[in-house]
Amino acid sequence: PLGWGGGRTRVAKASTTSTRAAGPVSASCPAPTITTQPASVSAGLGTAATLKVAGIVTGTTIHYQWYKGAKGDLSTKVGTDSDTFTTGAVSVTTSYWVRLTAACSSSSTTDSNAAIVTAVAAARGRAVKFSRD
Repeated sequence: PLGWGGGRTRVAKASTTSTRAAGPVSASCPAPTITTQPASVSAGLGTAATLKVAGIVTGTTIHYQWYKGAKGDLSTKVGTDSDTFTTGAVSVTTSYWVRLTAACSSSSTTDSNAAIVTAVAAARGRAVKFSRD
């Protein structure tokens, strides 16, 4: 399997065998390509917002890790290993982004742009019925 090996890894090809130093393997494990970035949305205070990303990679699957904060800020993981993320109840405007990782190597990653979830207060006031008599 591809990925990290312990010590030295033996690689067999047909009738020949060779060894290589252990470490990440990425030459045959391309990073995912994002085909649709998560879009910024507005959400009413107290409601949830859903963000979605689309990506492709050849020869393996993609793992997803969503983060709260500016792109590249790894301090606050949110969500699950999914191409969609639903926030909790929105109370303030917040940025989210997602890292896509090829299943064949943890070093084959692509980061999305940040999507902004804008908290919007509900309209206030009373509805007034107007009639012409």
